[in-house]
Amino acid sequence: MADPIGVVGDPWGTAKLVAAIASPIVAAIAMGVSAFIAWTAIKTPQKDRESKNHLDQAILSLQRAHAALTDEGKSELARPDRMNWLTAARHIETYKVLKRGVTEPSHKVLCEDHEEYWRHRIHLAINMHNIVQPSWYDEDRAAKKSGLYPPSLLIVYGFASWPENKEDPIDRADLAGIAREHDVRKGNVGLEMYLAKYHEITALLSEGDAYRKARNKP
Repeated sequence: MADPIGVVGDPWGTAKLVAAIASPIVAAIAMGVSAFIAWTAIKTPQKDRESKNHLDQAILSLQRAHAALTDEGKSELARPDRMNWLTAARHIETYKVLKRGVTEPSHKVLCEDHEEYWRHRIHLAINMHNIVQPSWYDEDRAAKKSGLYPPSLLIVYGFASWPENKEDPIDRADLAGIAREHDVRKGNVGLEMYLAKYHEITALLSEGDAYRKARNKP
């Protein structure tokens, strides 16, 4: 019986037919893959740039918040100036918005580090926990001083406080490793006497002594 579609009679023709049909599909797939690779190559640096831009501006916002509280660094401690506190609070809130745009993992680490640095600086600037008189915050008409705006106080004091749900990196520190590599008591008599009161730390230091002794043994 004759081959009705010529598969047996002309296998090479069939192969050419299949190739002709498949070639546009393969080409389309290849073009799609190439387009995706090109898009990724463009998009990744763009995302990096956007994240870095957000990081840079976020850091600047914290610098400006501290500068507002300290009169551009002219004063060590914040004054009860309503406008200064309002300005600082606005910069802190801007920082929170910009921080959400920091998406790259390495940028996030840098952002957290800068945040802790400026949290400490602002903590010192507002003399945290040392202002006991409400008159410091109150309006003083005789001195033509406006009272501080309560929401600005919540924002600034809130930022200067350690967040309740934030993990402390000290809790992850390899204290045993530090004790093995460094005898922190050496030359620090007062420190040695102070640490002697803490048995857990003393045990770590003793283990460190034994490790160094064994390591340095001829």
